Amino acid sequence: MDLRLKIPLRVPRHGSSDARSGGAGTSSSSACPGLPHDALLGAKETGAFTLGISPAFSEYEHVNEYHSPLENDMMIYTGQGFMERDVINIRSSDGVVFVSGGIGTLNELTIAYDEGRPMGILTGTGGISDSVPYLIQELCKRSIPQNMVFSDNPADLLMKLEVAIRAFPLPIHEDGRIIDKPEGRREAPSHLQERRPG
Repeated sequence: MDLRLKIPLRVPRHGSSDARSGGAGTSSSSACPGLPHDALLGAKETGAFTLGISPAFSEYEHVNEYHSPLENDMMIYTGQGFMERDVINIRSSDGVVFVSGGIGTLNELTIAYDEGRPMGILTGTGGISDSVPYLIQELCKRSIPQNMVFSDNPADLLMKLEVAIRAFPLPIHEDGRIIDKPEGRREAPSHLQERRPG
């Protein structure tokens, strides 16, 4: 399935709905082959600025050891391997789209869940994407968060995700899922509120 012909798998970094019709936006990805590369190509076709978050220490390692493409407009070489790179990629995103996937996608899903990031799950694509409700509700005995949206239609999924991004601001704490209010933010206790001089 060539997803790049069906949809640019990206979410506009600054929230403009015109990004789906070719407007400017930013797409970050794991800068690796497969679906992330297809998403990169789809985003570039729409004129988006693409940012690759590489697990490699250098361009040499990225190409020769990770066997990954260099087509992003900008690359960040984390030197942190796959798992730690995923944390940076998720934290750098306003919303995250999951399509199919295996163990790496599962890692990204758990990070996005724990970080309280808005998530879009493209169902009907196999892999982890088709098992998300089972994983969260049955295996982990947790709830599907309000900022997690599902659709088997890519364009519909991106519209739903954009709504979730606007409705649920990003957490203000590292473990925002635990200490922030369900609507995305909480008030700091009075003794910790910002103090103003004077």
